[in-house]
Amino acid sequence: MKKSIKNTKCLLIIIILILPAIHTSLAQNNFTMKSAVASVQGTSSLHDWTSQVTQVDCTGSFQSKNTTLQSMKNVQVKIVVEGIKSTEGKMMDRKTYEAFDSDKNPLITHRSH
Repeated sequence: MKKSIKNTKCLLIIIILILPAIHTSLAQNNFTMKSAVASVQGTSSLHDWTSQVTQVDCTGSFQSKNTTLQSMKNVQVKIVVEGIKSTEGKMMDRKTYEAFDSDKNPLITHRSH
């Protein structure tokens, strides 16, 4: 999967996860995500696989009215590549890190202004 597509999917997943935590009347708020649940699923010629994203950092400024998100800006999501762990074990983890070239690209980062 291309990195930009993966970054966008991760951002959307993370935003969906933090929306229930926004409980304010009309106000501008800064939030720092403290936990998230995200995974990456795929298939190969041998089997389907799932990898859990274990290290995510998300910050941003969100404006909400009641529990409805009105706007967001300065959103930044960082996923630690070597924090992605497969249900298929260490060999699959190594393939994932190799695909991302984790030595040169240790983070998947998405910024939205």
